[in-house]
Amino acid sequence: MKRSLRQARRLNAAQALGPLLERSKARGRTIAATYEEAMARLGESLSARHQAYREERRRVALAKSGRQLVGAGGVDAVESPPGPLGIALDDIGRYIEEAVMGPPLAARFHANGLAKAAYWGGRYVNSWDPYCCDHGPLEGLAMAMEGGLPRFNETVTAEEKALLLPPEPVDWAALEAARAPGAAPGVNARWVGHATVLGVVDGLTFITDPVLGEKCSPVDFGPSRYVPAPFEVEDMPFDLDVVLISHNHFDHLCPNTMARILSAHRGDAAPLLLVPMGVGATCEAFGVPRERIVELDWWETVLLHRGDDGVVSYRKPSGIAPEAKAYGSERPAGTSSAPAQESRVIFTPAQHWSARTPLDRNATLWGSFVVEGRRAADQVAPPSRFYFAGDTGYCPVFQQIGDVFGPFDVAALPLGAYAPKWFMAGQHADPTQALTMHKELKAAVSFGIHWGTWPLAQDGPLDPLVELSEVLEDDDGDHTPFLALKAGGGVSARRGEVRSTDGAINLEAATDVAASYCR
Repeated sequence: MKRSLRQARRLNAAQALGPLLERSKARGRTIAATYEEAMARLGESLSARHQAYREERRRVALAKSGRQLVGAGGVDAVESPPGPLGIALDDIGRYIEEAVMGPPLAARFHANGLAKAAYWGGRYVNSWDPYCCDHGPLEGLAMAMEGGLPRFNETVTAEEKALLLPPEPVDWAALEAARAPGAAPGVNARWVGHATVLGVVDGLTFITDPVLGEKCSPVDFGPSRYVPAPFEVEDMPFDLDVVLISHNHFDHLCPNTMARILSAHRGDAAPLLLVPMGVGATCEAFGVPRERIVELDWWETVLLHRGDDGVVSYRKPSGIAPEAKAYGSERPAGTSSAPAQESRVIFTPAQHWSARTPLDRNATLWGSFVVEGRRAADQVAPPSRFYFAGDTGYCPVFQQIGDVFGPFDVAALPLGAYAPKWFMAGQHADPTQALTMHKELKAAVSFGIHWGTWPLAQDGPLDPLVELSEVLEDDDGDHTPFLALKAGGGVSARRGEVRSTDGAINLEAATDVAASYCR
């Protein structure tokens, strides 16, 4: 009855808004229909467009100076310089073009085609599609009227909760063993919930986007967790070496959780925080010492070394990672430029946006992380590698990350908060796109994040698992190592071999439960 009343209210409101909403929804569906095709074309043309842009800017500069231009076939041609009016019109036209299309390609891409973090008009943009995450208020209203409210905790059925609860107990012994000196190399990663992952890579202990509270909003009211965090910060039997922050949204950067991490830390120095450009000030306001915060641009690297006293020191080489500089040239798969005995973290691109208030949208950067373990001095084999996607829509950059730093032993990739797709596609990947990312990253095994924790969109708590099950079945899922884990569950892998998993959810059971709710 309650559901029928809600549906009737939405129907009446939608009829009142009438053609205005229909036009907005039609526009959104058109965007969704062409999105994948546009992304494919964009990925193929990035280098060509960048080269064409450089050539055009060179021709304009030469034309203004009246110098000779080399025409087709190497034939010299002389072009007279334009007058002052022509130069002014050219500059005005370029300004209008860049205001509409975003920053010029030279500001958005490195010479070899890798994406730059372009800062344009006081904000960062996604280089390959500057406006992919921008929606107006009318589109937001159309989204709300079309699909209704998210599935809040109170609407989750007992059958759905039985599949998600209780959280899987964290195997602290396995994590401590992976941290111990002389432990076998590899990746051991546990999904804590949403975008929080606790892991060890060749002895380096890290946590991503730590948010362990009941809420993920700047105020005490708001949606509650479907599933409680599988542990409290104070339960960790060891100190964290590194905290990785993908961006500044409240469901990824929580002042309370950060304060608890600092309070529970036993060592002489706080854990090292690796954050996107501009996020350091926020973390410092949380009480993190400024000397333990490192801000990173896309493709930048931090080299890490844990001393005998347990304190992790770091070095930040200038410029982008050597592998990124060499993108486009031949590189043996899996090789690393990191010195022996040092771990390495690389900040890589993602397609998203940032804000903590209505006034600071995209004032800070966002991204993803590559965590690379240390190599022994006599070790020829590549180090272990973990990839954390953070919060992202699908875009051409994952192919680049896989080409530059892959293959990966384990990848944590987003699955949820994707409905309705015409509205969310730019900022949140769905299971179909997550599987594509898994393949482009060359991951030995991946598990889903950004689902089943808070009601953030119109997909229900199990909808991502239903779609993942369908996608894997179409992709010969028995042989596709992509997992959905209960909170607290994890995976251990090394050199393409999955050593162990625990807390994996049966996707067929999830589909049956979701179907029973729909009935």
